[in-house]
Amino acid sequence: MVLCIGPYAIKIGKGTRGRRCNLYEAALWKRANEARRKMLCPVMAKMPFGVALLMPRAEPLDEQEKNYLININGFPDWDYVPPDETAPFEFKASDWGRLEGRLVALGYSAPALSAMNGSQGSKLAVSLAAVLAAGRATLGADY
Repeated sequence: MVLCIGPYAIKIGKGTRGRRCNLYEAALWKRANEARRKMLCPVMAKMPFGVALLMPRAEPLDEQEKNYLININGFPDWDYVPPDETAPFEFKASDWGRLEGRLVALGYSAPALSAMNGSQGSKLAVSLAAVLAAGRATLGADY
């Protein structure tokens, strides 16, 4: 669930799945290089245990624009760079938006969902478990 308040969006992690996705997105944002961060909606803060993320509010993509971007190959290309094994997003209108005119992924936890379904390696699942166990709120410029 996402609450939009003024210029902010608060992603609330519903259940274990939602909290795991929030933690994955926060960790990915933190380790992403500058080129990859341009593709992602920034995580400004996270609450302990992935309860919620604070992100800037983006203009949502509609189905028509999503289809157009697919037809022209207009979505960003997520290159393979270890430790990330695959693109973290899906090409659904609800997962994309525009932030200051730039196309960004609003939801980028697809590998975390795959790990929950058993189709991703145990390395990711162990990493996510460690993040869940730590459960610290992280605020500041490095986020």
